[in-house]
Amino acid sequence: MMKLLARSFFRRQDIENANGELELKRRRFAESGEKEISPLLFKPPLWRQRRELVMQILNQKKPNSVLDLGCGEGALTSFLVPTSDFPLVRIVGVEPNIAHIKVAEQRCQPVQMDYQYLRENPLRVEFYQDSLEVVNEDLIGIDAIVCLEVIEHLYPAALTQFPMVTLGTYRPQTMIVSTPNAEFNVNFPNLKYGTAESVFRNNDHKFEWTRSEFSEWCESIAQQYGYDVTLTGVGTLNNDSSNGFCTQVAVFTTARSFVPTRLVGHRARQPFAISEFPYYQGGVGSDEEILQEACNELQFGPQISASPPHQLDIETFWRSLRIRQLCKTKSRLCEVFMRSGYFEMAGEDKVLMFKNPWLCHSEPIVEPGYADDHSQPQDTPNYGESVNWKLEYTADGEAWPRDEIPGSESWIGTWN
Repeated sequence: MMKLLARSFFRRQDIENANGELELKRRRFAESGEKEISPLLFKPPLWRQRRELVMQILNQKKPNSVLDLGCGEGALTSFLVPTSDFPLVRIVGVEPNIAHIKVAEQRCQPVQMDYQYLRENPLRVEFYQDSLEVVNEDLIGIDAIVCLEVIEHLYPAALTQFPMVTLGTYRPQTMIVSTPNAEFNVNFPNLKYGTAESVFRNNDHKFEWTRSEFSEWCESIAQQYGYDVTLTGVGTLNNDSSNGFCTQVAVFTTARSFVPTRLVGHRARQPFAISEFPYYQGGVGSDEEILQEACNELQFGPQISASPPHQLDIETFWRSLRIRQLCKTKSRLCEVFMRSGYFEMAGEDKVLMFKNPWLCHSEPIVEPGYADDHSQPQDTPNYGESVNWKLEYTADGEAWPRDEIPGSESWIGTWN
């Protein structure tokens, strides 16, 4: 877990360097057409709620490949890169705006921590500069598609093509689509919802659907292409759901077989950019190496009473990237524990019981960059210290960390 946090921290730092000066980011937001019309504050911020919902769904589905359709400047795409909760080996971003896709590509480059702590699996990140309605043969059969706050920007012809391309041709096992809920606009006085002078949340929006309109569209395309659909959302005010969620979300999952649609322009496309991430290619570790890593995990893991027996789920250890690298399989980890003489398996649920508490009271192991080591960057916060990220807008309306401010609770979020 600490290694994942470290990788995320340094990725944020490199992303900030790639994005340029703060004034440029503010100008980009101004040019995006987003309306700063309301002091409403969602906690957590709405952009974070959307990403957390996406991660929750993907954690359940555990796809090997994800397509971020309409990826913008890569806010979500880069968010997927450091994850270790499911075995991603391919992430694809599709975006028509060349300036945005250049930023997205910079955000998804390997950073120092990717080389220092090698991934368990290979990862390839690809970007295509294309319209959403253009079929790319290389994306057929992708496991999951995520399309956040995009369909409302499509003209009618492109919106008609959207389900044909995604559900009809690419045939993902899962597709997540989000869009603003028009009924929630009553909470934004400047939008003048329900009047002749009403306006959309963004100047580039072609429509904003009510809950019934979105539901009707989702049910129609799900039935047409052989999918089930579940409707949910994020963003409420004071737990008031009378107007629904600020962002409405549809989750499509395959329900029956379907002959893929053959559309005009059905061909492979040339990627705009490709990033290959380094990964661990070593052999299986020795029992001693594996037990030492297990000891390391317990130093920063759950609190254990001083008196045996101690009981922990084996997942406590399996979450460690290094242990997964050394063991390759969970059964190998169980075998090492059994041979050690310090553990015994407590049933088929893979729960560990310590016979001897020595492992719980070993001397802490100091790793470079994590304690009082001189290799730790001066601007790296101490792990365990409360750190919040102060955010600024990007051109796609997402908030992005600007400065790390330990102890600060200052957030600048986006409501769209």
